[in-house]
Amino acid sequence: MLGRDENSSSLGLVTVAIDFGTTYSGYAFAFRHQPERIILPIWSASGCKGLASKKTPCDILLNGDGKFVAFGYAAREKYCDLRDDDDHQGYYYFRKFKMELHKRKSGLSYRTQLKDVNGKTLPAIKVFSMSIQYLKDKVLEHVKKTGPLVTENDLNWVLTVPAIWDEQAKYFMRKAAEEAGIPGKQLILALEPEAASVYAKEINVRRSEGGLSPYEPGTKFMVLDLGAKDLKDVIIVGGFADSFIIRKMIKEKFPDLTFVIPDEAELVVLKGAVLYGNNPNIVSERINKFTYGTEIHRFFLDGDDENKKIRIGGTSYCRSVFNKLAEIGQPFKIGEVVQTEIYPLKADMTKMSVKFYQSSERDPKYVDSDKCTFLGKIVVDMPDINGGLDRCVNVFVGFGDTELKITGQDECSGSNVHAELKLLD
Repeated sequence: MLGRDENSSSLGLVTVAIDFGTTYSGYAFAFRHQPERIILPIWSASGCKGLASKKTPCDILLNGDGKFVAFGYAAREKYCDLRDDDDHQGYYYFRKFKMELHKRKSGLSYRTQLKDVNGKTLPAIKVFSMSIQYLKDKVLEHVKKTGPLVTENDLNWVLTVPAIWDEQAKYFMRKAAEEAGIPGKQLILALEPEAASVYAKEINVRRSEGGLSPYEPGTKFMVLDLGAKDLKDVIIVGGFADSFIIRKMIKEKFPDLTFVIPDEAELVVLKGAVLYGNNPNIVSERINKFTYGTEIHRFFLDGDDENKKIRIGGTSYCRSVFNKLAEIGQPFKIGEVVQTEIYPLKADMTKMSVKFYQSSERDPKYVDSDKCTFLGKIVVDMPDINGGLDRCVNVFVGFGDTELKITGQDECSGSNVHAELKLLD
């Protein structure tokens, strides 16, 4: 999966973060020579004097042909006017659609549809990409006013996503952003609680000369995970951080903990994403939420399911075997990879793919278990057919970044070959 290398120190002149929220969205940016001066826009509703905020509603209005009309406060106001005049049926109006990517049980594809407030549907990728494109265009307009000599090539982009999303939903957001015109090589994703953690740390420590310092060993604090233990501090962020009822409930549940509510708590993720974009290595290790692996056929062994036995050339094989690459709960550092091999099924094949799965079990045996979910395919190029069936591509899968990273290498020549994890059909 292509994207800006999180293990790279290569940065543009400006780091831009887009916080694509469930209810509200926004952007922020900072110039590299002034990383602590985070710049945000002011959004306002024309019909409400004095109403101004640093985020805008995540509402989008399209006309009957699916063309963009308005986003944010403007979309909300325009749709209300159309509804008052009973002209709204010729439009698409989408609100609070972000988490539809997580709710779906049947997986995602480029054909996945979203329902608007009136039950009409459009492709989800279109709705998301047009929303992101609006925010991207606003960013470019704002950045160029602040730094007239800045070009689009000078920007590094960070797009926030929930930590509970699986790889397919994150991949969907990346593709939506790329369709919106954000170059994939200039884009990384940031997990929302990690961005909040980076900001929470930054407001309490001194910035080192080379950027943000790594967390001190043994430091423990909680941003959102109310199931965590052995903590001293709880940092409450997000739009509901100022709710007296919610704060009261949390304090009653955890009476021995200290609670910290940063100023402008609803902007913590957004500002933290800018800081994270300046130094993605500040999060040096992550823990797998699932077990990951590929589907393979291997020799049939005693104890294997007889229903999975197949005969090829007089030899018994077991089909649908889960070839485990990484285990649930296993920690991975940024850049750390696991190697697997891919062989051609036919002597003249120039491209090969294997199915990729995730499982909630620690040691799944077969990919058709009800605990396994098909995510997509690892596809590799095998252009040199001279070796026939005796060819192999070593595939390296990185699990330590916010997204899975795939690279390939021809075993015989040692040269790099194109390898990609395709998670959408």
